Amino acid sequence: FFWFSGALFQINILFFAPEALGVESGLVIGLLQASAAVGMALGSVAAGRLSGAIVEFGLVPIGAVSVTLFSVLLSRVETVGGAVALLVLLGAGAGCFNIPLAACLQGESPPGSKGRYLAASNVVTFASMTLSYPLLWFLGAVCGLPASQVFAVMGAATAVVLGLILVFEPDMVVRAAMWLVLHALHRVQVDGLPQVPRRGGGLIVCNH
Repeated sequence: FFWFSGALFQINILFFAPEALGVESGLVIGLLQASAAVGMALGSVAAGRLSGAIVEFGLVPIGAVSVTLFSVLLSRVETVGGAVALLVLLGAGAGCFNIPLAACLQGESPPGSKGRYLAASNVVTFASMTLSYPLLWFLGAVCGLPASQVFAVMGAATAVVLGLILVFEPDMVVRAAMWLVLHALHRVQVDGLPQVPRRGGGLIVCNH
């Protein structure tokens, strides 16, 4: 879903700029596309730093909410500056959505089959990116949606994904809420985390 949405967004910007913003300059359109890419890079780096030595699944719902919100706002923006800002924020949310899932795939794949898991993931990724183009054509040519409304549709699709997370992976939502509260109210510092085993049991003894 991540790469499917990313490919669709990048192509849709080509139509969004002249239709919604009245801009046909290749330089400005390139700036808009680069804004989403920069935001994605920033969000990915932030997700890595915020996760630390673990895979923080609580960032996935936060990223999904961000993508939903900024996609809907992007469908209503009328200025280049506003579009750039929203694309950066949207990309950042997408980075927070994707990084924990990608890290989980690489970290939890069986050692003897890791290559096959990653290969299958790449096949699905590029197939979904290819399917984004006929979907964009369908939404525009068949359904008659303007490019700005395509962003709103993708925001709604991300909201559906968020709903599926709520139903099938409620632990992610609980982790997201706990992560937000914990980091908003406290400055947490963890020492000795590498000594805690990734799998299996462990014994934590309080020094008193």
